[in-house]
Amino acid sequence: MADGIGQVGGGADSAVEIAVEKAAINLERLQEELAAALGEGYVGLSTDSKPDVVRVFVRDKVEAEQVRALVAGHDATKLSARQQKEADRATVIERLRGKAWVTWTAQDKEEALRILAERLLDGA
Repeated sequence: MADGIGQVGGGADSAVEIAVEKAAINLERLQEELAAALGEGYVGLSTDSKPDVVRVFVRDKVEAEQVRALVAGHDATKLSARQQKEADRATVIERLRGKAWVTWTAQDKEEALRILAERLLDGA
């Protein structure tokens, strides 16, 4: 199992690299989980050229065992907040596409307008 620890950088900006074997990940969701759990201790995440290896970069105050436990507990089938928002939008759009305009309710129109406004404001 790839489970190495290495030092990255030096001085006040130094970080520790923890390589953890994990077969399946949702990179965006794992980043959210690590950032939420580790706060300022979380630096970044990278996938390696080696299959099934995740490299997590943390401040040296973070315990490697905590990082390993977070990666091990990661469920790749769960969506990130952004991914969930997009999935919800897609569900609404698909539902509305199948409906004739004359049958749209006020709520249908409001949801469609909200999605259009969000996309305009988000730049999506």
